[in-house]
Amino acid sequence: MTMKPPLWSTLHDSAETLTRRGETPFTRLALLTQARLNLPELQRASFDPTVQSMTVKAHGGPTSLGAGLFRRVDKGLYVLAAATPTFVTAARSLPTQPNSSRLPEFRSTASLDLRVEELVKSFGRYLDVYDRELPFKRTGQLELHLRTIALRRRMGSAAAACENADFRAELRATLGAWGIGRRSSRLVDELTFDRALKSAEFRGLEGLSLRDVQEPKEFATHLWRLIDRLGVVTNQAKVVAGTKTLHHLFPDLVVPIDRAWTGAFFGWPASYFKSQQEEIVWSANEAFLEVARQVTLAHFLGPGWRSSESKLIDNAIVGYCKANGIVPGGRHVCLPRSD
Repeated sequence: MTMKPPLWSTLHDSAETLTRRGETPFTRLALLTQARLNLPELQRASFDPTVQSMTVKAHGGPTSLGAGLFRRVDKGLYVLAAATPTFVTAARSLPTQPNSSRLPEFRSTASLDLRVEELVKSFGRYLDVYDRELPFKRTGQLELHLRTIALRRRMGSAAAACENADFRAELRATLGAWGIGRRSSRLVDELTFDRALKSAEFRGLEGLSLRDVQEPKEFATHLWRLIDRLGVVTNQAKVVAGTKTLHHLFPDLVVPIDRAWTGAFFGWPASYFKSQQEEIVWSANEAFLEVARQVTLAHFLGPGWRSSESKLIDNAIVGYCKANGIVPGGRHVCLPRSD
C-alpha cells in the first residue's frame, strides 16, 4: 500500500529542480516535462489547473496547499515565489493580497520544517505553555476524556472497546464535549454511532504507538481510509471528528486534529478541511511521526491533559501557537515541507 504525494508537491519539487539547474524562469512545458519524470501519467487536464492554482495572482484552478508558490514573470514564464522556504526569505519574497479571497495574508510565514524543528527542540517548554494557558475549559471536556481513555485501556483493544456499550456511551459524550455535534459538525444518531464503531476495521493498528510506525505514508493512507469510512458524523468534513474518535480508541497512535489550533500550526484555511482532507491527514501525520521519533514522549506523561503520547503532541502544538502568537483564524500560513 503506497501513497503518492499530492500533485502540487510534485510540481513544486520539479520547479526546484529546474531552478537548481539554472533553468529559470521556466516554461509550463519545461515544468511538465520535468514533472513527468516522477509522474509519467501526468496529463495537461490536471497539470494546467494545478499550476494556475499555485501561481500568485492567477485566477481559477482547484484549491491547493501549494497556493502562492509560483510567480509569473512574463507571458508563459514562471519562477519560484520562494526558492528557499525559510521564515526570512518567505516573509520577504512572498507577496500579500489583503483584498483577495484567493490568497491568504502572510503575516507570520515559516516553513513547516522550521516549526517542527522548533517544536521538537522546545517540546517541554511548549507543554508548559499549554498547561498554563489551557484553551479547553468547557465542562466535562477533561473529565470525560480521561474516563474514556481509562476505560479504553481496560478494554485491551479498540475492537473490544467498540463492543462495550459503556465505552461507546462515554466516547459519544466525550466527542460532544469536544465540540463534535456543534455548529457545522453533526454526530449521527446513537444507534448509527454504535453500529459504525462495531463495524469499523482496525486491523493493523491494534497495539501500535507512534513510535512503532515504520512506513509513514502507508500509515497515513490506512488512517485516512479509516476516517473516511468511519461514519460517526453526517457531514462531509470528516478529519476532525474522525481523528478525535480514533484518538480515544488509539490514544498512543492517533493525534486529534482540529480546525483551530492544528489548522493554525500547519497554516490550513478552514476550506481545506473539506477540499484537502486526505492531504491534511498525510501532511499532519508526517510531522507527528517526526516528533515522535525525536522526542521521548513517555517522559512527559502526567496528570490532566498529559493523558497519552499522542495527546502530548496535540498539547505541544497548541503551546507552540500560543507562545508564537499564532492565533486560530489569524491565517498564519506555513509553507509546505521542503523535502
